[in-house]
Amino acid sequence: MRRFHFSVDDVFGAVMQLSDWDLCIRDQPMLGFLDALARDTGATCDLYVFSRATLPDGRVRRLAEVTARAAAVLAGAAAFRWGPHARDYTTAPHAQTLPEAEATFVALAADIARIAPPNRRADWVRLHYFSELWELAPLWRAQGISALMTTDRPAVAWRLPEGPRAALAATGRTEHGGIGFVASHLRLEHFAADTADPARFRDRMEAALDRHGFVTVFTHEVDLDDPRIRVLARTACDHAARRGWV
Repeated sequence: MRRFHFSVDDVFGAVMQLSDWDLCIRDQPMLGFLDALARDTGATCDLYVFSRATLPDGRVRRLAEVTARAAAVLAGAAAFRWGPHARDYTTAPHAQTLPEAEATFVALAADIARIAPPNRRADWVRLHYFSELWELAPLWRAQGISALMTTDRPAVAWRLPEGPRAALAATGRTEHGGIGFVASHLRLEHFAADTADPARFRDRMEAALDRHGFVTVFTHEVDLDDPRIRVLARTACDHAARRGWV
């Protein structure tokens, strides 16, 4: 089992900008930062994408609109792995009916296939609002997904029965309904103050690894605009590289 996992939720705007502006990876701010981080440390990043977004003017943009050129650029980027997140920001997967959720993720898998070859797909996935859709286990397994990632809150999990929830709290991983579950440990924006004392954040990583044997670090696309969050992302990946976790 891996010892370090780094991921970004709510991904959409960066991909559309790269496509619309005909950019290369290094010239899109978020993707360029993550690409440089991977080159420097060896730590790849899982990106969890929306299928669509509604702009302030009411227009709906869709991941399917990514140009063939941009799709090829993204498919060739070894710094990233891609996974599904939700239909859009306002739609919690757990609030959809199961047929609606299944349709959402079948369609999103087709969109992801355009920008990521099979070896660049995430096998751990954090669904929007930490949705624990174990009912779709056959679909997840068919898409190469071995585990859904749960909340970083003290609740540990929202929908799992007591037995799997207790195992998750104790070991950071469990299984239920035919699919694995993995804990989310450190959400970078919750620790922005650690920018002034990076050793404190490194200690948090070590504590998670001591407790569960691995550490998961994550943030959101919009939060990577904050220089403090970029400092913490680099701190995390640098530390993981020095400790031989990547």
